[in-house]
Amino acid sequence: MKIAFIGEQKCSISNMLALALTIYSESNKSILIVDAGFRKTDLEDAFRGDTGFFLREEDYYGIREGMDYFLYRMRTGPYNSVFTKEGATFVTERLAFIKSAIKGDEYQYESQINQFIDRLLDEWDREFDLVLVKCDKLLSDNTKEIINRSDVCVACFAHDYIMKSSEELYKISQKKIFYILVGQVIGSCNDESKFLINICRVNENKIGLIPYNPYFEKKISDGGILKLFVDKKGRKASVEIFLEQMKLILHRFRKWLEEIGNYE
Repeated sequence: MKIAFIGEQKCSISNMLALALTIYSESNKSILIVDAGFRKTDLEDAFRGDTGFFLREEDYYGIREGMDYFLYRMRTGPYNSVFTKEGATFVTERLAFIKSAIKGDEYQYESQINQFIDRLLDEWDREFDLVLVKCDKLLSDNTKEIINRSDVCVACFAHDYIMKSSEELYKISQKKIFYILVGQVIGSCNDESKFLINICRVNENKIGLIPYNPYFEKKISDGGILKLFVDKKGRKASVEIFLEQMKLILHRFRKWLEEIGNYE
């Protein structure tokens, strides 16, 4: 299954990681997390310490990794299934990520990703049970292509960002969108939730509300995020609450997938 994530960069990255790692800790599914942005480091930062890898200076100039590797393989010949495992960074045997491209310029990258993303999504989908892709810009041509090629889309918003993006949201098929809203406390998501239900006519079963957790957000920047989900030793009470809320969102997400016939 292919799942596209849209929204403001920091919010959508954190929600994608939260949902992916909740699924990882609650199932035996293999998961690939992809950042389709340009020159972003969120995934490397988040998993640093979980994989033992570090970002070397020469990576920027010589070695092709992440999206740069996959675009190079697409440009230079027939794609071999082994390339998927060569280009992804494996955190565990069933959890991997693909970091964003860093080579060339943004215009060149957008042209290449638009040309190859449909084939790449199909190749990744063959190797993993779940492929989660963070789109770069809300409703750019590349984002539209990723959404069209994905089974479902998760829209991630914090505070008033959803209000600013309401017109763009109407352009996406409402059937395939699930919303995750983040606030300092659950109550601070109420305005956004009411806006979706009353103005955009979104069924409340398609909305997940999670509290902002500073410890979780700090792990995204400092690394070791996987341990937060799988290591219970010394876990803070606020983190326990956050993880329980994510399990509720996962349950609602699965029920929604069942309703639209996409549950696997």
